[in-house]
Parts: sequence; structure tokens; C-alpha cells
Amino acid sequence: MKRVFGKKKVTPPPPSLNDATGRVDERVKAIDDKIASLDKELLKYKAVLKKTKGSAAASTKRRAMETLKRKKMYEAQVSFTLVVIYANMKPFETVKEL
Repeated sequence: MKRVFGKKKVTPPPPSLNDATGRVDERVKAIDDKIASLDKELLKYKAVLKKTKGSAAASTKRRAMETLKRKKMYEAQVSFTLVVIYANMKPFETVKEL
């Protein structure tokens, strides 16, 4: 019968809550690293803006504003992710411990 229907596949165990929160924490750390790199980039733009004038300053301001928008987007992702962790996953961990 194995030739006709095939062999039963071995399924891995379902992920636990600790695994899920660990993955989310890793995502938060990765996003925090991106935010830190954007902060460094903004400092570079600030230094360049002090030295430049005219159209070069305008283009630098535009790039700095785009960088700020990305930073705000990443900060919103971090706050949303943390809300998901503490609102949805943490209560289940405490119930599971009991």
C-alpha cells in the first residue's frame, strides 16, 4: 500500500510560544539595528548640511527627510511588534506556566 498511497511524512513539532517570542525578539533587534544605522546616516547628512548651500543642500535635505521617514516607519514597526508580543503572546505564556 505504501507504493500506492506513499509513506506518511514525518511532521516537525509545532513551534512553542517561546520559539515564537524568540523570533519576534530577533526581528525587533534587527529593526533596532536598522534604526541605529539610519541615525548614523542622519548625522552624516547633518554634517553635510552645515557645509553645503544651494541645490546641493536641497538634495541633501531631501535625502535626510527620506531617511527620517524610513526611521519613523521602522519605529512604528517596532512598537507594533512589541504590542503584539505583550498583548497576544505573553498572557498565554503565563497561563501555560500555571
